[in-house]
Amino acid sequence: MTQLQSFLFEEHPNENRTAYELRIKDAVKTANEFKCHRCKHGGKLSCYPPFPVNEPKKEEFTIVKSENDLIKEELLCFHTKIPYNSNQLGLGLKISKIPRTGLIREAEAYYDYISVKAYIKESVNRTSHNERITHWLPVFFGR
Repeated sequence: MTQLQSFLFEEHPNENRTAYELRIKDAVKTANEFKCHRCKHGGKLSCYPPFPVNEPKKEEFTIVKSENDLIKEELLCFHTKIPYNSNQLGLGLKISKIPRTGLIREAEAYYDYISVKAYIKESVNRTSHNERITHWLPVFFGR
């Protein structure tokens, strides 16, 4: 979808408007005349695989859990899957210091919750996106 959007709305300063519109019309014509050589699908309004003909039931799209339950499901350690009420959760930090003075040069927080058990006892020092963390910052949930 993003590629289609950029194709349709991208500015082309070196190309005049009529030539650009002709290119778009040509691309649409080519897409409408497409025929797959393996399964013979293609052409205007022909999608593969076909869309389901039965309309899904409204109940399939209804959220049956409360907002608090949904939030509680999200508040768990990415590594151990321990929820917030079973072990203290925190955020991983990467802190770099200036070697000569020892002052903090940069601090970066990663928004993956990590439990104190995973950080201290299991020595997890990477986020779920494999970013290195050097410190752990506890986060408090509640009143």
